[in-house]
Amino acid sequence: MRLILIKIFMLTLSLILISLIPHINVYADAPYLTEVGDYNLPKLIDSNPQGRLNLYVVIYRLMNDGNPNYDWYYYEIRIQTVPGKVAYNSDWVTADHTAEHTLAYAGTYNWFVDYSPTTSDGYYSASASVTVSLTSNGGGVATGVAYTFTYTYNIPYVKVVDLSDFSEYRIKWLHDFNEQGAPPGYPPDSTYIAKPGFVVLAKYVTICDGSPKNCWSGTFAYVLANYKVTFGHKACWLCWWWEYQTFDSGTLYLYVSTSY
Repeated sequence: MRLILIKIFMLTLSLILISLIPHINVYADAPYLTEVGDYNLPKLIDSNPQGRLNLYVVIYRLMNDGNPNYDWYYYEIRIQTVPGKVAYNSDWVTADHTAEHTLAYAGTYNWFVDYSPTTSDGYYSASASVTVSLTSNGGGVATGVAYTFTYTYNIPYVKVVDLSDFSEYRIKWLHDFNEQGAPPGYPPDSTYIAKPGFVVLAKYVTICDGSPKNCWSGTFAYVLANYKVTFGHKACWLCWWWEYQTFDSGTLYLYVSTSY
């Protein structure tokens, strides 16, 4: 009996001591990104013998952002150009491509609050790269945690030109290839992928369709996108001048939402 009482006493004491130890959950409140959508558009632009452009967009939402009235959506835009030299065994190479993004509900439900990269020059370099750094700032509209998503991509013989304008709610890049100066095997005449990105701040809304019973509550990001690519080649075997052709994707709708 004495042994049993001692064991009960020791167990009770252990439980009391454990209860006195402060419990710290390292992960409960830590912000993180979770993937909430994607758009896979192979052969978005495709022309024989010039080449093609493939698009893959990954959209993340920031979790544990500290603000119940807003969400932050991170867009990673992966643009792959495949020149005619690769796609169709022709002499066409990639000259440039542009990626333009605007908001359908700019300044009311959606705001661009960050993007990357800005202008970066790798036009004459075989080893240049850029770092994409996207942060969940409030853009003067909201407050929340400052979470940064960072990655890099290479820009050998490619210049990134930033054509964005916050006042016009426009995020736009030109990737300009050194198609007449790069050595063989580099992006102008080989497959290349660019990975710029941006952050959309989205306001919590309730939208009703004629009746309180038909209401939707949550956040959404409604991005209008357009992509263009230009391919070029020498006009003839002995020519010094080049011929270029530009192709346009038309308007794309990169939409994502979260219901609450």
